[in-house]
Amino acid sequence: MPSMHKDQSKLVEMNEATIVSIDEGRRMSGNESRSSFYRALAAGELHAVKRGRRTLVTVESIRRRLRNLPKAKFGNAMPGGQSSCQNGGEQ
Repeated sequence: MPSMHKDQSKLVEMNEATIVSIDEGRRMSGNESRSSFYRALAAGELHAVKRGRRTLVTVESIRRRLRNLPKAKFGNAMPGGQSSCQNGGEQ
């Protein structure tokens, strides 16, 4: 069996829930800032567990939080695929 590199072993199985490090959770959340990620943890939007001194976040809580984000809204598109921007996007 080939040995696993340290970075390849970031995912850890824990009773059906998969957990990841804070940094990996931030990457999964679209490179969210560290402060914003910790605010989400403090607000209970994400579920964290301790493994020794490490804080690990459940992947399911990250996925649930991403599913609950508001839908992106974009400006009205004009017929023919043109932008509604008056100057054609030039500045």
